[in-house]
Amino acid sequence: MLQAAAGGDKLYVYVADYGASAILTVDVTDPTSPSVVATLSDGTDLNQVNYLGIDLTNNVLMAAMNTGRRVAAIDVNSPESLSISDAFVFPNGTFDKHMGSMGLDTANQYAFLAANNNNLQALDYSTPTNLSIAGSYSDSTHADRTRATMYVSSSQGDQSGDYVFSLEVDDTQLTCYDVSNIGAISFERSLNNGTYVGNGLLSLIYDATNVWMWQGEEDGQITAVDMNANGNGIPSGTWGYNTSTARSGSTGSSIQGINGNCLAVDESRKYGFTCGTYQVSTWDFSTSGLTKTPSDKYFNESEFYYGLAYDETNQILYVVENNDFYVFDVSDITNISVLGSINGAFVTGRNCTLGYQP
Repeated sequence: MLQAAAGGDKLYVYVADYGASAILTVDVTDPTSPSVVATLSDGTDLNQVNYLGIDLTNNVLMAAMNTGRRVAAIDVNSPESLSISDAFVFPNGTFDKHMGSMGLDTANQYAFLAANNNNLQALDYSTPTNLSIAGSYSDSTHADRTRATMYVSSSQGDQSGDYVFSLEVDDTQLTCYDVSNIGAISFERSLNNGTYVGNGLLSLIYDATNVWMWQGEEDGQITAVDMNANGNGIPSGTWGYNTSTARSGSTGSSIQGINGNCLAVDESRKYGFTCGTYQVSTWDFSTSGLTKTPSDKYFNESEFYYGLAYDETNQILYVVENNDFYVFDVSDITNISVLGSINGAFVTGRNCTLGYQP
């Protein structure tokens, strides 16, 4: 959750522009008039930049590329004047590319990266100008084609250790790793069910209030996993899939196209938000199961599935639609409305994340 910008604070959204090999800063302090205020381009270190993770405590933006086994640390101390602190290239064979949401341990400054092969990698960014590998886990059974990560600290749930969750797509499982000892990452447990863990899963969100793990899949499925079904907490609690949505391929009436970070959760109101082909949708999980509320917002935009960020305090949703940028008021989920937009902001906009500057 991002805290509201107050007084003279400014609120920003950082967007990865895959097509331009660039990261853009969008000023959304006035949600009715968003504007691009900075562009950082680099054909090497930001080549095909795809997924982002923000550390608001240390003012570091981690960026994963779609090519070159490369991850970069971006200095966002001055959001309107971005700079690359360092770019790290993983050794061949240890890392392919990170795909999906990115889990960060902001206290110890580790970025957990799903390597899209048999590895989970922890990158140390405590010195952003000198990125280094802090730990790794390699296992063809429990880390085969990992995608998306989510870090859960001991303070976020009823457990004594620190854990990273990842989606392992070849064996269709949600996997939990113990990262309490970063130099000796170990497999903890997994939940295997091909019905809910498909090849296109790219989004993971941990809901600490309700102790749920949310999954979003490219083909239009959203699933909530109850991580505490028997009250014993993580990782010893009983895990169970809550009712998930059915896959649907009908254009304009489905949520197909949930990509990395195209999923957000309002923990206090118990709503989930997704963006997909032609629409933004809201999901009610206040009772058992997932219910699609009558609040879809349809647009003549075929690619509403590249990036989504949510400001829970102000109940505002930010969406990247390939070339365009939209700001939605979701305070009344039965009447989602557009507050502002930027047309033609990106070449190929992808992932986005929130940031602010006091």
